[in-house]
Amino acid sequence: MLIWSDNAVTNMTEFISNSLNKQKAQDYMIKLVDYVENLKEMKKLGKDFENTMFNYKLRQLIYKKH
Repeated sequence: MLIWSDNAVTNMTEFISNSLNKQKAQDYMIKLVDYVENLKEMKKLGKDFENTMFNYKLRQLIYKKH
């Protein structure tokens, strides 16, 4: 299961609203979300992210500048 944090959603929304070309920013975010959705099928995509605050596995993905 993929869970988007509130912080991630806020950052994506702010990125779009602060962009000069809103359509281009929205298209970029759609591609970013599609990229992350690949984790559903490829669970080893990215690298393990160490975080002792959570009791579940985290993966770190880099997509262009995000």
